Amino acid sequence: MNYIDFKQIIKHLKKNLPCGTCNKKFSDDGIHLVSSLNDDLLFHFYCPFCKNQMVAEVSIVEQTRTTNKLNINAKNGGIISPDDVLDIHNFLNRFDGDFIKLFSN
Repeated sequence: MNYIDFKQIIKHLKKNLPCGTCNKKFSDDGIHLVSSLNDDLLFHFYCPFCKNQMVAEVSIVEQTRTTNKLNINAKNGGIISPDDVLDIHNFLNRFDGDFIKLFSN
């Protein structure tokens, strides 16, 4: 994927993917590429108006010289409470790094 393709995808997302909470459009500053692999992209969106966060998985399913057909799967991040942060903090303090034991239950 080249820079022009990437720029067109961002433009398409800004136009067609509003904030799931307040329905306003995202700005360039609120859209961040988290990862990319081949024709699959993962974006993080932040709305400065309502502070909502969203994650979108974007896949290029068909590409021509002039257009990209995209498959977009977006989910609102939900609100993270102070208790959620404390729960993660406490879990990480007790976690011994044994992932096999963690996922075997």
